[in-house]
Amino acid sequence: FPSHDMDLQWRKGLGWGFREREGDSIAVIDSCPLFSEELNELFLWWKGFTLKASKASVRLRVSPNGAWGVWLDMANLDIKEILTESELLDQWTAKAHVEMGQKFKVVRYDVESQSWKLKDPERHQWFSTFDREGNEYPLFGHVGSFSQVGFGINKLMVSEVMKFVDRDQKSVAGIIEVGSGSGNFTCGLLSTGLAVKAIEQSEEALEGLLDMVSLNPEWQARLVPVQGNFHQLPWGEDVSEPHLLVFDPPRS
Repeated sequence: FPSHDMDLQWRKGLGWGFREREGDSIAVIDSCPLFSEELNELFLWWKGFTLKASKASVRLRVSPNGAWGVWLDMANLDIKEILTESELLDQWTAKAHVEMGQKFKVVRYDVESQSWKLKDPERHQWFSTFDREGNEYPLFGHVGSFSQVGFGINKLMVSEVMKFVDRDQKSVAGIIEVGSGSGNFTCGLLSTGLAVKAIEQSEEALEGLLDMVSLNPEWQARLVPVQGNFHQLPWGEDVSEPHLLVFDPPRS
C-alpha cells in the first residue's frame, strides 16, 4: 500500500531526509518506493528548496482529491524570517496549502499590509475513512494532523476492525470509542446503527469528527462526543449495560 504523507527533516548542509534511529543525523534520499505517485511528485518538488534555518521538519501530504499540503515546523525566529522573505512563500503557496508551527497556522498574503501573515487554522479534507459497506467519507483536519500513512492501508484497517464489531454488535447496548480522533473508526462504528460514545482528548479533533458526522444526519442523533482525559475516563452510566469498547489511544 503506497503512502500519501511523509515526515522529513532539514539539516543545513545536508538537505532534506529521514531522521536516523540514533542521534540527530538524517539520511538524505532521492526517492522511496513506498511513496504513491502523487506523493513522489510532491517530494521531488519540495526537496529542491533550501532553508536558511539550521534544522526544521516538514510533513508533506496529498489529499484524496490530489491537493498538496505542507506543514513546516521550526524555531519561531526562523518562521518569522521566512514570513519576511516572500520568495519561498510565493513558490510554496502557488502549489500547496501551507501551515506553520505547532498550532497549524495557515500562511496567507495580507493585501492591506502587503506582507505574509499566519492566520487561524483551517480544517480541510486531508484524509478519508470508510463505513462498514466500504463507502468513503472525508476526514477533516490539518496537514499536520495525525492520520494513517495511506488510503489503502487505512481501508484495510477499518475493515478489520469492523469484522470484530459485526461479530459482537448484537450482544451490546452501544459502543464506547476511546481515542476517536477526527473519526477514522467512528464512521464505521456509526454505520452499524448503534449509539457511539466517542471520547477524545483533543477539542480540535472532536470538531473535525463533528464536521464528518454532519454529512449524515442519521448519525448525529446516535453520536455522543465527549472531550475527556484518557486517564480519567468519563464513563457515566454506560457501565450499567454491556458495551463494545474500541480503544485507540495516542501511541505515546
